[in-house]
Amino acid sequence: MTEYEELMDILSRLPPERQEEIKFLASERASQYCDKYDNHLPDFKDAAYNYELSKLTRDVVYQSVMTSGTIEGFMAIHKIKDYFTNKFDWVLNDYIRTRFIDTEFLRGPMREVIT
Repeated sequence: MTEYEELMDILSRLPPERQEEIKFLASERASQYCDKYDNHLPDFKDAAYNYELSKLTRDVVYQSVMTSGTIEGFMAIHKIKDYFTNKFDWVLNDYIRTRFIDTEFLRGPMREVIT
């Protein structure tokens, strides 16, 4: 089972109204990332959405552990969230590197100008 399928499985165990709330918030936050970085490519939006979806689902699972003591999905959601965090980090860093490659010389050490 892929990480996405595992995430959907854990999400499906939550109450339906909570699922819809999480999906809506994840979609809104993914759109904010797209706007912030001016990148509306499907891969970037999907990575941002899955990152937020895994983060929000993890928070709900952690809350249920604290309130009801049910540990079902606790370790799985932690690993899934880490996976999607790393994937989004990679996509974001790759995008930033390719977009700002022309300014690389600005990050180097200052050079003295001899006149």
